[in-house]
Amino acid sequence: MPKSKSENLSKRQSVSLLILQKLAELAEGALSVDLEQGLDDFVNGLASLSYKGARPYTFLHEFKRIEKRQWLRIERADNGPKIRIQITKKALKHLHEAKVNNLFIAKPARWDGLWRFVCFDIPEKHKVYRNLFRAKIKQLGFVQVQKSLWVHPYPCLHEIKIVVAYYKMDDYVSMLEGKYLGDDRPLKRIFKV
Repeated sequence: MPKSKSENLSKRQSVSLLILQKLAELAEGALSVDLEQGLDDFVNGLASLSYKGARPYTFLHEFKRIEKRQWLRIERADNGPKIRIQITKKALKHLHEAKVNNLFIAKPARWDGLWRFVCFDIPEKHKVYRNLFRAKIKQLGFVQVQKSLWVHPYPCLHEIKIVVAYYKMDDYVSMLEGKYLGDDRPLKRIFKV
């Protein structure tokens, strides 16, 4: 059965993301990476991962698409296979977006009995970001206890820090962890803990 357009697009995005993530990893926080082995060897090395069934030519094709989107600038050496790849701000923004979009809170084997609370007071001038932040924590599985107070049973400090940093809400969001002193049976039923 032929694959749908959305399945093909999703695979392409996954391969693009894999290429960008690998380059960012190699760059170790810098905005450029030098590849001694050359572009073809690098792309073939990625293709050998057989990511989600993608074929080697898919990686080369996707690499060229990434370059056309101006997510990368490639400088080839005059002699030899050495190249320098610069990761653009556009690509970094895409990587950060993907990181936020792919966040999830892992469920541990056993609940530690602590609740994680996120409370926020985001000004009206940042209403759009407040709504996006609220939608994201809801997507992560948080349940609203009061107007700007949300709760989750599992460790999630790292995930919330990523979301807060992405929306630049550091000054408006707080996170607390502890025992619920009231009746938490309704919450336990919701989270099945």
